[in-house]
Amino acid sequence: MCIRGYDRGHLAPNYAISVCYGEEAQRETFLLSNVVPQLHALNAGLWKDLELRIMKRYVERYGVVWVQVGPVLKNPSDTKVGRLPVPDAFWMVISEYEAEQNGIRAIAYLIPHNEIWRDKDLTHYVVSIRKIEALTGLNFFPKLPAKTQDLLETSPAPRAW
Repeated sequence: MCIRGYDRGHLAPNYAISVCYGEEAQRETFLLSNVVPQLHALNAGLWKDLELRIMKRYVERYGVVWVQVGPVLKNPSDTKVGRLPVPDAFWMVISEYEAEQNGIRAIAYLIPHNEIWRDKDLTHYVVSIRKIEALTGLNFFPKLPAKTQDLLETSPAPRAW
């Protein structure tokens, strides 16, 4: 569905929600509280590829994964669709409990809001969690000890999982 040249990009992904939580939850992904204006090529291309990678590879490999996602907005946004600000980028923080190492493993992606159909090497978009925190004002692992947070958040993952 389009909003003046933009797709209604789902933050909580429609497919994953339907698989994990059923039809009623899937319908709720279409609420405006879960969508942002997103360029079609990104929404149907790289962003979709990343969402499918999580469902088809990460869940199979790791079991349970936690996915946090959101837009990066300038204050004030340069571009708007009506009153809705158009994001400058999108971020995703994915984490999983690594039993063998008795800890959490995480990776952060920062995707510019450009017409990106495909990119097989997602490592181009891997950043530190601290970078996402600086852009958003969020604190992703506030209950972890400071030393653990520093180890987890300060360096980007060496490559895409």
